[in-house]
Amino acid sequence: MLREYQLRVVLAAVRDWVASRGGRSERVLARLRAVGTGSDPHVLCFGPATNRRLLHCLARAHAVVPYRIEEERVYVYDPNHPRDRERFVKFTHGEFEYDGFRSWEGWGITLVPGDALPGKRTVRSTRD
Repeated sequence: MLREYQLRVVLAAVRDWVASRGGRSERVLARLRAVGTGSDPHVLCFGPATNRRLLHCLARAHAVVPYRIEEERVYVYDPNHPRDRERFVKFTHGEFEYDGFRSWEGWGITLVPGDALPGKRTVRSTRD
């Protein structure tokens, strides 16, 4: 994930990490915008929570793109598993779990807006 990140993306992830009190997942579903919802979608970033495993988790950080939300499941595109359409992050009782990333094991989750990603350009009107 660090290869794709540029300063703008890192700042967006850190800003959400701080706002969510260390990547806590309680309000992620209420704020999440998936691809195809008509607004700027988020990227879900798994990284460290505020605990003694912070550095270990930071080294293994990962990002996925949500495309469908169904109750407590958020289906995601994972670049490590590009053909698997059934991958999802499960949210229950303020906790999350996804492929080895579990909030109760020291992981946090942040939302990075798509417009913070590299290559995303804002189109300006010729009248501006």
